[in-house]
Order: sequence, then C-alpha cells, then structure tokens
Amino acid sequence: MTIVQDMAALLAAALALLLMANQAMAEQELTPNSAFCASCHGEAGVSRNPLVPTLAGQPYTLIEDNLLAFRAGKRACSPQPGDGSPAALLALTMCARVADLTDEEITALAGFFERQAFEPAEQSFYPQLADRGARLHIDKGCEGCHSDGGRTTNDMAPVLAGQWTPYLRRAMDALRAGERQGPKVMNAAIHALEAREVEALLNYYAFQRE
Repeated sequence: MTIVQDMAALLAAALALLLMANQAMAEQELTPNSAFCASCHGEAGVSRNPLVPTLAGQPYTLIEDNLLAFRAGKRACSPQPGDGSPAALLALTMCARVADLTDEEITALAGFFERQAFEPAEQSFYPQLADRGARLHIDKGCEGCHSDGGRTTNDMAPVLAGQWTPYLRRAMDALRAGERQGPKVMNAAIHALEAREVEALLNYYAFQRE
C-alpha cells in the first residue's frame, strides 16, 4: 500500500469515527431524559405508570406519526367537561410537551424509542379470560397486524402483549366511542367487539410477559 493509500485509509477511518461521534452526541442530546419524556413514559420509554404506554420497542412510524398528530392538534388532548381524571391531565401534559418539538427532534425520539427493548408490564389477569382472549385475537383478525399474539409490530401496529391494561382499555374505549381514529381496518374491528370481548383481549395481552 502506498503512502497516499495509507493517508486515504486513515482519513476515511477518522471521518467514520467523527460521524459516529456526532450521531452519538445527537442521540444523547435527544434521549427521553433531555426531551422530558421519562417523567411519564419512564426511563428509556419503559413506563411504570399503568395509564401511560411503554414506548420502548414500538415502531418508528407509529411513534413519529403520533407525535406529529399531537403537535398538530389532530389528536385531541383536551379533557371532556368535568373530566379532571389523571388520564385526562396526562393527555394535557402530552400536548403541552410536544408543542415545541421540531421535526428533527420528533424523528430522533421515534428512532430512539424504537431501538429500546420492550419490557412487559407486571400486572394481574384472569386466566380463563386470557384463554378466551387468545382465541378472539385470532378469530377477530387482530393477528393480521398484531402478529405473534400481539408481540410483533409492523409500521403502524404497536406491541400489545405486555402493554399496560389500563392504558389499552382507555385506548380501545376511545376507539370504540369514535373519540380516537385508527386505520380503517382497526376501527371496523374495534367497533365490532362486545365489551366482554374487549375484556378478554385485555386479559390475554396482560397474560403475556415474555
């Protein structure tokens, strides 16, 4: 190898290291702690609050789209009249906190959370309802998007297995009431469910901890 080739190789290596360092610094500046997500969604996006979803391991596109929707006001944060519930107050906090995020910060946060490991929540469930929910997950078509029993994601389908039950219940109730919109297939499937079927599915997702 010639001196010129040696120098070129060294420059290339130095440039690669510089790019890696810059990327690491950018990610460090936009971790959930500095972007104040951790106070609600937990360290590295693993929520310890049953009303707040775990973001760790959720798909990039889903997180990015939801952050953009909150920032634009397309996902409502205002509680209903007289609703001073903890969940309503958390929603208000969410909109306030994303209001000033830039597109670049939203992109970085979505990427950060997607790279983290999902940790199932430790919560109670009824085994008989979980067994029924396992069958409903297949029969009602949930497996088509939320595959492997709700453990696997696609671009717009989050992990359901091990997600907090109180959060999932509120989300599903909002979808059934038309207060929140999902993909057309999702909306149709949710509206076709009876309340007891929703409860069975929730117990099935709570049952899965691996």
